[in-house]
Amino acid sequence: MKERELFFNVGQKTMSDSRSPSPLFNQYASSYDEVLKRGLCVTGESAEYYLKYRIRLLLRRLAALKIDIGSFLDFGCGIGNAIPVLKNEFPQARLVGVDLSSYSIGIARERYLPLGVEFCTIEDFQPEESFDAVYCNGVFHHVLPKDRLEVMSLIRQSLRHGGVFCFCDNNPWNPGTRYITNKTEFDREAVLVSPREAKRLLHESGFTLRTADYVFIFPRMLSWFRPLEPLVQSLPLGGQYVFIAEKT
Repeated sequence: MKERELFFNVGQKTMSDSRSPSPLFNQYASSYDEVLKRGLCVTGESAEYYLKYRIRLLLRRLAALKIDIGSFLDFGCGIGNAIPVLKNEFPQARLVGVDLSSYSIGIARERYLPLGVEFCTIEDFQPEESFDAVYCNGVFHHVLPKDRLEVMSLIRQSLRHGGVFCFCDNNPWNPGTRYITNKTEFDREAVLVSPREAKRLLHESGFTLRTADYVFIFPRMLSWFRPLEPLVQSLPLGGQYVFIAEKT
């Protein structure tokens, strides 16, 4: 077993206990979309809705910060659901997906290798301080709390000086998020990362927080209130937080 596998929490076991690469997400690789759909059904929206909203928000924030993206790392890419959206928004950028689960990487390769995307498992990944941006969504709540700084350091090593980390995760301060987490099979044993904890991790890892948004406040049944969300995105109310931090 390689050291990087020890970062991740698989149910009540660490990777060193389980003795096999990412058994949880290998188990759910082929059914990931269906399990996620069941978890999100209470919101009335699809996973694609949240994915596109999140990445388009990042696009606007990066443009406002005047940050050009020539290379993008999707850290914890899973089966690659973000890949076509990232490719569409950053068509000229080099795009690399990395994940702990070899089964997930196999599915991602089969689906998206024709797009010119590179994929590898975490144990084969070599950080080169070359990426302009790292996108990471819904990964850190599956990282053992004691190892989060070390994973954050690995991400930092992947970025060039001045590169940005797009850190997105589920907000435990939102009761709807907690409900969905408990409803989603592969998230039930996860330890959610609070916005305060996320900011601490970024600071202690040598990142400077540039933007902080809290998104997905209103479910579809209350969608007529969504035009108000930009007015309160600076408050920690949303189901997810979307942070952009610069490597300094």
